[in-house]
This record gives sequence, structure tokens and C-alpha cells, in this order.
Amino acid sequence: MKKFILFLMGISLFSQTFFIQKGWNLLGTSQGINVTNFDVDISWKYEKEWLYFSKKYKIKDFKTFQKIEPHQGFWILNSRDKKVIFSDRKVLIFPLYFYNQKLWNELTKIDNDAIFIVNPLNGAGNSIDVNYKNFLNNSKVNIGYIYTSYGKQSLTNVKNEIDKWLKLYPNIKGFFIDEVSLNNLDYYKKIADYIKEKGNFLTVLNPGTKPDKEMFEIADIVVVYEGKNPKYAEYCNDFPQKSALIMFDVKETQMKNLLNAKCRYLYFDESYTNNYEKVPSYFEEELKGLK
Repeated sequence: MKKFILFLMGISLFSQTFFIQKGWNLLGTSQGINVTNFDVDISWKYEKEWLYFSKKYKIKDFKTFQKIEPHQGFWILNSRDKKVIFSDRKVLIFPLYFYNQKLWNELTKIDNDAIFIVNPLNGAGNSIDVNYKNFLNNSKVNIGYIYTSYGKQSLTNVKNEIDKWLKLYPNIKGFFIDEVSLNNLDYYKKIADYIKEKGNFLTVLNPGTKPDKEMFEIADIVVVYEGKNPKYAEYCNDFPQKSALIMFDVKETQMKNLLNAKCRYLYFDESYTNNYEKVPSYFEEELKGLK
């Protein structure tokens, strides 16, 4: 180990965020972490001997580890600069596509970690809706809906929509970029870069199906599947810390099983024809399972 660099660790919404530079990084955490969820080349720590964890390498004559204890330092060696977001907690990612102030009020009272996708008029609309504004002021984390027509919307239109959201509803915490094409990564990188220029906002991309790993490099969260087939919960496995799973036509027994999916961000709806128009009848059980 010939180069030693100490980097700061921050907390971002529901998680610990590690800013890692190419080469050696000395890090620490007050919370403790399970490094099996880390997407880095190799991690090391010292406990009377050097121990390592890596998904890429097998190192002869060294034992492995999986857990960093609170207030314990550790090393990461990585081949490139990277921001790594980590948390053990599940987060509700809720499509708030219905207009019901009574239900909105109930949603602001839940004690789960939650992200609400807010969509006044297929986007921000052209004027402030006071009821939406009140919800945004009272809810925890909310992100504005923006559609891209699978890359056919001009970048100018998408940027204008981002600006409109920030003007009308400055309390939003990020953006839900919908109708994402898998074949136009540069287009979505430009959108993500524009969002980051505006401040520390979440960027959520929704291709609705399994994306290439490069998409995880430009977004904070990627919806790896939106649909009704439970078998695609396996799409969570590659990048669980940054993956979201949104499913409808899910029965309560299925929902309880799907809560074990590796995606960190989850939402299940029992309806198929009217999905996202109300909370499911088993919503309280869903919230309990996410804790």
C-alpha cells in the first residue's frame, strides 16, 4: 500500500455516502456496514491480521471479512473515482399519481424511509397547485416526475421541465426520469449532469427493465423492473444499493415474499388495471415489512 488518502464520509438522505478516489482510500463509519453490498474493487481492514473482501479477486493466504464495525477504519482500493452509497434499510418508492388530499395527509405520517414520485400534470404543470405544494412541504423526500419519451424529448424540453419543477416546487429533492431508453446513455448522462449542476438532487432513471451497468454510474437510483412478473425481482441482484423494484398486480402473499428482494427501493401494488391510483389494501403490512 504505497499511497494513503483520507476521504470524508457523508450522510445522504437514508444512506451513508462514500466518495472514493482512484487508488487507496482510508475510510471510517460511525454506523457499521456490511461490505458485501459495496460495489468497489477490494476492501481491507486490520484485526490482528489483514482481512479483505472482494467480488472481483481471490487473494491467497488472506482471510475474508464481511462486516465493518462502528468506529472502525478500513481501506478501499478502486480502479477509478466513484461515489458509493450504502444502507441496510429498505426504502418505499411510492408513485403518487392520484389526487387525494386525505390519503396524502396519511402518507406524510408514515415513519418509513420513503420517496414520493410527484406528478401534478404529467410533470410539474404550468402553475403552482397549492395542494401539491402543501404535500411537498410536509412529506419527507419527494421527487418530480419527468418523461423523456424514450429519448425522443429534446434535451432542451427536459431541462426546461427540470427548471420548471425547481421554480414551482423548490422543496423537491430530485427527479424521476421516466420512459428511459436503454440505447441512448449519453442523452441521460447529460440530463443527470444538468440535475447535478442545479444542486444535490436525486436522479432516478426508470427504464422499467434490466439496464446495463453504465446506467448505474450516472444515476443515484435505477428502476430495474416495473411490471407484474415476480421473476424479474432477480434484476435487483447486481446493484442492490441503487436498484428500485416497482410492481403491480401483486397479491398480499406475493408482496410479503417480494419484500425480500435485494433492491433497496421497493413498492408493490395489488391492482393491475388501476395501478397507482390509490394505496393497496395491504399497505400497512407492506410498510411493516419494509422496516
